[in-house]
Amino acid sequence: MTTAKKAKDKRTLEANISRSGQHISIQWIDRDAGGQVWEDYLVPLRPVLKCGEDLRGLLTDLEQCDWTASGEPDRLYCLRQLAKCGARLYDLLLTGTESRESSQFAATQFRTWFEKTVCTNVDEWRIQVIHQQYDTLVLPWGLVFSPPTNSDADIDQLSDKFEDYKNFWAHSYGLAVRGTRGLESEKTQTVPKASDSRITITIEAGREVIEFAKREKPALTDHFFESQVAGNMDQLVDVSQTYDEMNIFWYMHLRAEDGRLMLDEEPLEALELSDVTKRRQYVLLLMLDGDSVLSSNGGIGWLRHTLIHGRSGLIAAETDITNPQLSLFGWTFMKRIMQEKNKWLADTIADAREEFWPRSLLLGVYCDPLHIEFNPPLENEIAQADQFLSSMKTYFYAKG
Repeated sequence: MTTAKKAKDKRTLEANISRSGQHISIQWIDRDAGGQVWEDYLVPLRPVLKCGEDLRGLLTDLEQCDWTASGEPDRLYCLRQLAKCGARLYDLLLTGTESRESSQFAATQFRTWFEKTVCTNVDEWRIQVIHQQYDTLVLPWGLVFSPPTNSDADIDQLSDKFEDYKNFWAHSYGLAVRGTRGLESEKTQTVPKASDSRITITIEAGREVIEFAKREKPALTDHFFESQVAGNMDQLVDVSQTYDEMNIFWYMHLRAEDGRLMLDEEPLEALELSDVTKRRQYVLLLMLDGDSVLSSNGGIGWLRHTLIHGRSGLIAAETDITNPQLSLFGWTFMKRIMQEKNKWLADTIADAREEFWPRSLLLGVYCDPLHIEFNPPLENEIAQADQFLSSMKTYFYAKG
């Protein structure tokens, strides 16, 4: 594992974004004491969204690759194409619209500073993207790919190793997306105690898999199934109300039918979570695995109903994860980031991104992970959930 400066010791650069007609307005702020606020500028909306769509299409190709062998050529091709597309997105985001001279000037001023100051001191910075009005579609911001390696000729020389792709903002700057409110704005450290925290699980399999798990894992108690597993909408609401005054780390494995996310044959909308997230005094972190909620037009709704309330956030699949070789990868990632002691969540995410490279590109971070630290780790809670989810995987393999 590479050694890097801890996230809390880095300077934070914010990109505040909102929609302005057929453009995206971007204002950059250096949150360091006495840091600079740059003049906002406009970039054309349509080519940025097209680039985001292309990135998600490439993530789908990556997800469908063979993950059983190293040096798989299709995977290397996907990685290089992702880097090229991420470099195009970088260029779009740091070039002002041609229709306004003032935007071109402001973007040029910022880009010159960014490439001179930030790109040459990568380990000193982290970047956060902030949705001001939740009025722009969700882009895989972590796949922006910045200089000095962003020409197609340079990228075609890259291997499939993690070190060759540190220019992805998810790696170099620990990129996270958050709302206008967040843990950082409260300037408080959050150390979830095991006694005040629960890991809960929502799956689309319903009663069948629960009954299967009870038979296969008799050590799991009825209380666990009643209070920490939600297989339908009623149970989802019950679980959230039961732990209203606790930290909740919620693994959700979702599927879609005709473009709509389902839970036990009922549609699951972002609005359903609004009562779960609003006015929370405790942390709520959702891991959204399986079919992606972010790749659809409804993705911004999921951000609105989680990020807007300050202590909630999510880590989510940027594209559908359906490859059997990646089954429950979101849970594997979630376990990893919650089992380190005395380490900020931002740093454990960085470690997990490297450990699970390049699968980790499939996940985006939509929370402020700087002020969460697990001390001690939630080992007992993880063990119970892990038993249940291992039986879930067995069940689906048995069904073929």
